[in-house]
Amino acid sequence: RRVHGPEEASAWLFAHLEDADINDPLPEPKAAKPARPALSEDSIAMLMAMEFPRDVAENALRKTNGNVEAAAEYIFAHIGEPIEAEPEPAPAGDAAAAGAVNDGPGNYRLLAFVSHMGPSAGSGHYVVHIRKGGRWVLFNDENVSTASEPRLDLAHLYLYERIE
Repeated sequence: RRVHGPEEASAWLFAHLEDADINDPLPEPKAAKPARPALSEDSIAMLMAMEFPRDVAENALRKTNGNVEAAAEYIFAHIGEPIEAEPEPAPAGDAAAAGAVNDGPGNYRLLAFVSHMGPSAGSGHYVVHIRKGGRWVLFNDENVSTASEPRLDLAHLYLYERIE
């Protein structure tokens, strides 16, 4: 079953939090796809609905042969690393008329992330880590401190900045 939109995805997640396999990795794709599949606008839109930039979503879909679930997992597995998107081949004819924009590959750096602290989704609160001056700073209500090794894998929301 396909899930469309963050509200439906959140509802599904909350309904399945107690499932024994909720933290298991996604299964590998069963069949090999072509080396360079045509990217589905629906697949790109699903990843963009999770607030991933279009070029990051396209890059992840290319690297996972168009598999949306594997692309989301790929993006999360590479958090904190610059993500370089490969430009799509230019369409035949006039690129400007086709709406193509080529401003180079998109390189991104993790700027901040939001994590939940507490025993369950129903209790606890959220904190944010922000990269300031080359180090991570933890904002936890009124308490602000540096964080030497923040847990990127526990975050729920990741914020990137584009770098040149």
